[in-house]
Amino acid sequence: MAAFTESFYRLRQDCDRSQQRRQQLIDDIRADVAAKAQQTAAQLTAQSQQRRAEFTAMMASLKDTLGAQAARTRQQLADLAADLRKGGAVFHRG
Repeated sequence: MAAFTESFYRLRQDCDRSQQRRQQLIDDIRADVAAKAQQTAAQLTAQSQQRRAEFTAMMASLKDTLGAQAARTRQQLADLAADLRKGGAVFHRG
């Protein structure tokens, strides 16, 4: 009977150790997931800031391009208006 009781005692110890290892593994996985979540959040924040900066630069470039095109168009229209006031010589060529 003592051997039987001792076998159950060792079995209980093995089960307890297994439970402790399982709990330690779960805790390690939770800590790893939390660390990766923080790392991902930091990466997303950095990417968001970078994309905002790129967008701002792109919009400024687009504004400059449109401003230059508008200036050229205004100049062409001013040249055409001046020509038309002088008799429309551009239409008499040819």
